[in-house]
Amino acid sequence: MARTESEWLYLIDSSVYLFRAYFSLPDSIRDRHGRAANVIHGFTDFLTRFREISGASRAALCFDESLTTSFRNEIDPEYKANRPEAPEDLKQQIQTCKEVGKLMGFAVYATPDTKLTI
Repeated sequence: MARTESEWLYLIDSSVYLFRAYFSLPDSIRDRHGRAANVIHGFTDFLTRFREISGASRAALCFDESLTTSFRNEIDPEYKANRPEAPEDLKQQIQTCKEVGKLMGFAVYATPDTKLTI
């Protein structure tokens, strides 16, 4: 029996879209308190477009909270060793992005060790 699209569950690796927003949008995008809001703006835009295009009624946002470690580091200590730590102004926007996702009706899951169980 073929499944209909309404039965699909979309799992979204949110970290990809957070970093994309951070590096593609200007840091001149600010909230009313003068704090950086480019990640929030870009992530919200992505979620809105995702809903419009996919028509998804069931989707979960998955966040890797560690940003610096994963099981891959245990296997190879050099894994992403050349990458700098995530910028503070990006990190400060992540919680708001999670809240936006919840307000838009997405399930939100986060884990510090990438072994997410849904």
